[in-house]
Order: sequence, then structure tokens, then C-alpha cells
Amino acid sequence: MRRDELTNALRREVSDVEVMEYHNRLVQASRVDAARQGVLLTAADFAPVLVSEFDVSDLSEVLVADDRSASQLEVWEAVHGLLAMVKRERPGNSRLVEVTSVWVHMTYGNERISAGAIATVLGITPAQAKDCLATMMSLIEKFRAEHV
Repeated sequence: MRRDELTNALRREVSDVEVMEYHNRLVQASRVDAARQGVLLTAADFAPVLVSEFDVSDLSEVLVADDRSASQLEVWEAVHGLLAMVKRERPGNSRLVEVTSVWVHMTYGNERISAGAIATVLGITPAQAKDCLATMMSLIEKFRAEHV
């Protein structure tokens, strides 16, 4: 997460502008045409997300551990941080990564989430989906504890 990296490096809270400039420097250094690829951040990426615009409230409530509004960037970073944690904590468990990814998409899309619905999407049994969801929820708690 860019904000965490920069905060740790500078040992102070950083502004949205500093995060944006840091991120943009990194992607410009690692990509041929970051602007054309659409990976550069703008101030709009830090604007609070309104539920009427994008319903990410479920994701921000689950993944962002404080009571303030989460920006689109913060939710995006949290999702990527969660997926990285799942891969790190359960290496080689591709099914858990797939279940987590489907759960994120269903939550983001404001769809009804159940083990049966996830099982249908992935072609696995509801019991397998339920086991993965239980593991994922414990990892979400750990993720939130680490990012408070």
C-alpha cells in the first residue's frame, strides 16, 4: 500500500498529494507509458466515495478499519492488500485466492453473497466455498488488525 510505504519511509503522516506523487513516480519508472495505460493517479482518486456513485460501502466497512469515508484508492489498496495477504498467508491455495476475488467482486457489485453463489461461479462445492469463506474472514480480521 503506497500510503503505508511512504508513511513508514518518512515516519510521519503523508498527504494525498504526496501519495499521488510517490505512486506516479513509481509507475512512471516501471512502465513505458503510464499515462496511456491509465495507471497514474489524480486528485479525483482521493475523493471520498459516495454510496450513490459507487457502492463500495460493504468493502470499505469490511476492509478499512476506521469510521471515516474511504476513498476509491483506499478501497483499491485494501483489496489488493487483502489479496496479497491471502497469497502470503496461504501460499499455494489458489482456490482461496479465487474465492476471495469472487467475494470482492460480489461485494463491490452489491450482490448477495453466499457459499452457494460463490460455488456456482467457481464450479466448486458449497462446502468448499464455505471453508474458504471462513478462512478468508479470519484473514480479513487479521488484515484489519494490521492496518488500523
